[in-house]
Amino acid sequence: MGTILTAPEKAQLMIMTVCCLHNFLLRQYSKEYVTENLIDQEGEGGVVIPGKWRSDYASGTYDRPTFSNGFRPSPNAKKIQNDFKVYFNSVGAVDFQYDRL
Repeated sequence: MGTILTAPEKAQLMIMTVCCLHNFLLRQYSKEYVTENLIDQEGEGGVVIPGKWRSDYASGTYDRPTFSNGFRPSPNAKKIQNDFKVYFNSVGAVDFQYDRL
C-alpha cells in the first residue's frame, strides 16, 4: 500500500468510509463482492484454508494498485496510522484476531 495524498483528517474519514462500504457490500452482495474461494476460510478445527488471492498474489496476477510517486507520509499521517494500530490492538481488538496470523 502507499500513501494517501490528502490531509490526515480527510484520509481518516476516507478509510472509515471504505471500511463501512466494504462491510455493506459484504453483507448485501457477498456472492458478487467476494467470489467463492477468493478469501481465506476457516475449516474444521479452526484450520485456515488459503484463499485464491494468495496464489494470485504469488504468481503476480493479483490486481493490487501500486504507487510509484515516491511520496512519504507526513508525521501526522503516521500518527493517525499508529493510533489505528493501537486501537485495534487494545480496546478495538476482537477475540479471534490473533488466531489468524
